[in-house]
Amino acid sequence: MDRSVQDQERLRRDDHALVRSVVSGELEPVPRLTVRLRSVFRILRYLDQRAGGILDDHELADLGQDVVMIIWRKLPEFEGLSSLESWFFRICVLEHRNAVRRKLRQREQSSSLGEREELGDVSAPLAPARDHDDVHEALKRIGREQARIIRLKHFEELTFEEIGRSLGVSPNTAKARYYRGLEELRPLLELREGEDG
Repeated sequence: MDRSVQDQERLRRDDHALVRSVVSGELEPVPRLTVRLRSVFRILRYLDQRAGGILDDHELADLGQDVVMIIWRKLPEFEGLSSLESWFFRICVLEHRNAVRRKLRQREQSSSLGEREELGDVSAPLAPARDHDDVHEALKRIGREQARIIRLKHFEELTFEEIGRSLGVSPNTAKARYYRGLEELRPLLELREGEDG
């Protein structure tokens, strides 16, 4: 058997053993896996450069953290059919593609909603809710970070710049999470309105 093929097989076996030990609760190999996870940020930067630099540094950092969390959740699914970095790469490709789509969709939405916001009509997206309690109840059922940003935007009337500063993210990331939250919130509010009506 070719030496490089043997090396690749050994690497796959070692990676599979590393993941199995972490998944089974062993603490000793966790630092080794953590070092390997650093490649996620390099992969995402490479993918974004290849795509034309669509995401800014804050968005890439946020995406990197999200991807690392996804990888930790999916670790039990790793079967050792490739190296860890190859497996990371496939996840990064998918998540980067999703992030770019969200950003482009958010740009379209913000350009159409921008005029209303400039006129001070920031409450318009929540208008379907007839009752303050409906909004609070619906906010409990969406993503925690998105709900927090919606509360800051509508109840505390902060700008995306202020929200970003308070959460330690870029204004663009705050805005993207806000619109993602609205997408989750609208059907819940429409459902409650349908039940009341």
